[in-house]
Parts: sequence; C-alpha cells; structure tokens
Amino acid sequence: MFATLFLTIFLFSTKAGFLTPPQAVSEAKTGPVFQEVPFKKGTVLPQVKAEAVLVEDSKTGMVLYQKNQNARLEPASVTKLATALLVLELISKNKGSLNFQELVTVSTTAKPVSGDRFNFRAGEQVTLRNLLYALLVPSNNQAAYVLAEYSAGSTEAFMAEMFGWIKEKGLENTNFKNPAGLDQTGHFSTAQDLVKLFRLALENEEIAKIIGTKEYQITVLKGTAQRKVNLASTNELLGKDERVVAGKTGTTAKAGRCLITKSKIDNHEVITLVLNSKDRFGETQQLLNWAASNIAWKNIGEIWQAVIKPKT
Repeated sequence: MFATLFLTIFLFSTKAGFLTPPQAVSEAKTGPVFQEVPFKKGTVLPQVKAEAVLVEDSKTGMVLYQKNQNARLEPASVTKLATALLVLELISKNKGSLNFQELVTVSTTAKPVSGDRFNFRAGEQVTLRNLLYALLVPSNNQAAYVLAEYSAGSTEAFMAEMFGWIKEKGLENTNFKNPAGLDQTGHFSTAQDLVKLFRLALENEEIAKIIGTKEYQITVLKGTAQRKVNLASTNELLGKDERVVAGKTGTTAKAGRCLITKSKIDNHEVITLVLNSKDRFGETQQLLNWAASNIAWKNIGEIWQAVIKPKT
C-alpha cells in the first residue's frame, strides 16, 4: 500500500487571509512550490512556460503549484477586476445603494481606446450593468474610463481612490496607474495578489456572473435612437472546456497574454493563473489536467483538503 502525501494546512496567514501549507511555497521567485516536498520518484510537475503561474484550491487558498508568484509583472486587463469592484463600492458609498439599471452618460473625455472591438460615442447612455459587461466580457478599455469617471468624477480621482483601495484589500505588491490595465510605467502586480483580487471578484455576485458569461448583448442609447452591441468573451475556454466556469483575460505588448480562471475538478473549485504566456488557454488546460491527475480531495477532520494522489 502506497503512502499518501497529505498537504495539510498548518499556517494561517493573516495578511493574505487564507491558509497555506508549510514547506510548500518557496520564497524564491523561481521554481515550483513542490520543490521541497518529498515526492515519490517519477512525480511530474506542470511543464508550462508562462512567466508566472499560480494554482490554488479555491476554498482553502492552498497553493497547489506556483512559479514566480511574487514577481512583479504587468497584469494587463486582469486590472479590470479591481476597476469593477471599486466602481461598485464608490457608487454604493456615494449614492447609498446600487441600481444596475441606472444610465451612465459617456463623456467627451472618456475617449475610444485603440484595440477595442467597438467604441462608445460621447453623449451615448448605457446602463451600469451593461457597462460592466462591456468591461469584463470583451474587455473593452473605453468602458473602464467611462466607469471611472462616472464613479469618481474623473479618471485621476478614481486612480487616487484605487491607490487606497489596493492597500485596504491587502494587495501588497500591486500598483495600478490606469483603470484598463494598459501598459504604463509603475503599473504592476503579482500572481499572488491577482489571485487575491480574483477571489474578491468571485465574492461579488454580479461580477462573478459576468466573468462567467460567454456572450451577451447590450443596448446603447442616444436620445430616441438605440443600437445593439453583441459582446463575446475573450476567454475562449468558456463553453469549450466544461471545467472552466469563470475567468478574465489580459493582453498587452509588455504583459503578454494572461488568463485567470475558476474551474471545477471533481466537484472542487480550483483557481489557475498564467501571466505572460504564449499559449494561455492551452497552458491553463495543462494545469487543469495536471491537477486532475495528481490532486485529490480528502475529508480530513471534517475539512476537505487537497492531497497528492498515491502512485499505483
């Protein structure tokens, strides 16, 4: 009978707000988290080439695999998760409640951004909910600026709020300089912080629903006229890989291709993140395949914990 290596969680991190296993996470910026765990001979770790990688048990926060999780990198449009969360917090704070049907007017300063699949025009009106869908499904950059202005008065005021919000949420190695995630000096985050951010997004019912949406249609108004815009998710795994239930992409020249997802394996939720990947969808699936082949969940002391499957 082969021994099973239990990755039992002993250490509680008050800063991160979740549990991590002892000796599993290396402090070095390179190498997998399991490099110090005495695997049986022949254990194979994920072979992905993304610059940074993080795989976690969604419920416990237990790190299953990591590579460069503390390296400061450009997060591209994964930034928009923070933008969406802060927009809702500011509107709720300033107005006392949220009305997702309220109309937001596109200003002359929230200009179209190069690379967007479609643009809003000054004077057009869009509901708050539809702007959030535009922001997070096709990852529209202009929507980020429209929402920033609407919730804080100006993009500059919004980013000032963002600075404090980031610290408040414990994102200690993150600094955002614009609401869309465009390449800009001093705009960075880490895999570890981005997974924390993703967890916050998943806790918000509206945002969690949006980032799990493959297609959506919004209505854009101007006076008595209106136009329909069909939105398609940039996350190609939605509807293609039944394990993937939500996620956010990001792509810029400096950041490369990024993807963070929530997936289900054996009825347990797993978060995966790849930053600066040449094949973000393929590498995400490689990580899910690795987890499915090597990780099991055992009920230990009435707590479901991830364990390494015994080799047979």
